[in-house]
Amino acid sequence: MKTLIARIKRFLLRLVTRKPSRKLTWTVEDFQAGKAWAKTQPHPNDPKLTYWDYLNQPWLDSTEQLASVNQLVHMKSTEDETYTFI
Repeated sequence: MKTLIARIKRFLLRLVTRKPSRKLTWTVEDFQAGKAWAKTQPHPNDPKLTYWDYLNQPWLDSTEQLASVNQLVHMKSTEDETYTFI
């Protein structure tokens, strides 16, 4: 039941949160945008949590968190693209 509620919450947040269209830099606005987007993504190990819960650790600073968000955004955008092999 908690998993379903977490999925619905992430879905509703995804409706109002845009995916970053460029690489996030070290500004306050980019950090807030990355944080908001990470809250719409699932946790790698626990479906009840968000990706932000995974990143928000006391030993990670904001630059490492943004680098992880940038990496996930880039990885997901390349998965969506179709490749044509010649």
